[in-house]
Amino acid sequence: MSATGSKYEKLCQEISGYGKVMVAYSGGVDSTLLLRVALDCLGRDNVLAVTSQSPLTHELDITAARETARALGAHHRIITVNKLENENIASNPANRCYYCKLHLYTLLEQLARQEGYSVIIEGSNVSDLGDYRPGFEALKQFNLVRSPLLSGGFDKAEVRQLARQLGLSNWNRPSNACLASRFPYGERLTAEKLAAVSRAETELAAMGLTGVRVRYHGPVARIEMPPGDFDRILKSDMRAAISQAVKKCGFTYVSLDLDGYVQGSLNKELQRKPGDRA
Repeated sequence: MSATGSKYEKLCQEISGYGKVMVAYSGGVDSTLLLRVALDCLGRDNVLAVTSQSPLTHELDITAARETARALGAHHRIITVNKLENENIASNPANRCYYCKLHLYTLLEQLARQEGYSVIIEGSNVSDLGDYRPGFEALKQFNLVRSPLLSGGFDKAEVRQLARQLGLSNWNRPSNACLASRFPYGERLTAEKLAAVSRAETELAAMGLTGVRVRYHGPVARIEMPPGDFDRILKSDMRAAISQAVKKCGFTYVSLDLDGYVQGSLNKELQRKPGDRA
């Protein structure tokens, strides 16, 4: 554990000082690493992993969270959160993530206080600072919330490296933001639209395609995937299978973005100035 040894030790020291923690657990590598370290440092009975399930949550993420928490032997609870009842989320403004985090962590903090957890730890890391993340501002408003990977200086590569060294099965699992990130800002979010995207991505995952996003543009599904997969999917039989699978999820047209997968690609619209040519 040479490359991350000192940071790992500091991470253990920080989490050990919390006594009893709730882990905001998505099933991704960041929160899984936190859960593993918390279990090692505090013991199973002092740790609760909590996963929120809402129309904005990908069905694959719920499955991954459940399976990984079980493999770690953690106490795990899935709570149902209807984020679409909040108009500031459903209307999908540019700062939607702020309201989404505010909504979720209000519930998590209430739960933590009720059940005697002194701290809620969440998995933001240094690499997240390079993207547009209004949700960070919301997290600052909660007295119980801590971000140990961020305070410990971990970037995404170091998180994956440490997760691999600790034997976590999902150390190389592609990152997966909430389903709302597939929609242009201002496009109203509904359970039906979100479910269509979730089903389409699940269909593509079943074909062995990873790191894929289905961006919603009304009747058009714009698929982003690593350019290295282009040759494979453009073969006639694969292309036809993808088109059929995505269309049966409710889309009329299926397109491939030639730029490939770009994290936060819909944030580009925030950088456009009035009068810019398309």
